[in-house]
Amino acid sequence: MGFKEGESTVRFVDWEFEGAGFLGQDAAKLWSELRKNPEIGQAFLESYLRNEDGLVDEAKKNALVFGVAAESLVHFVWRNENVIAIGKQAEHPQLEQQIQELNQRIVDAIQSVEQIK
Repeated sequence: MGFKEGESTVRFVDWEFEGAGFLGQDAAKLWSELRKNPEIGQAFLESYLRNEDGLVDEAKKNALVFGVAAESLVHFVWRNENVIAIGKQAEHPQLEQQIQELNQRIVDAIQSVEQIK
């Protein structure tokens, strides 16, 4: 699928698995990088969440929030899959802090998305 002259549509290509997937999760991956620069992250939200009429697409909002939560949880589990085995938590006191940071990341994402009206 190519781009046409003057086209302003953003399209995502999932190079990781080269196939159709859950768009909210892919958008969340991109947004997590873009949010490092608040101005760019906000511009992404404004353009991604609006439909052709300029109205907020509630389905995309919900999918993006779910994608942030899913992506955050996946990375948390990948980093800690051996830590969270029974009896290992005491060896890793930072686990509770990581859970709090994960929770805050999801809350921040929900608040950012909900500000788009």
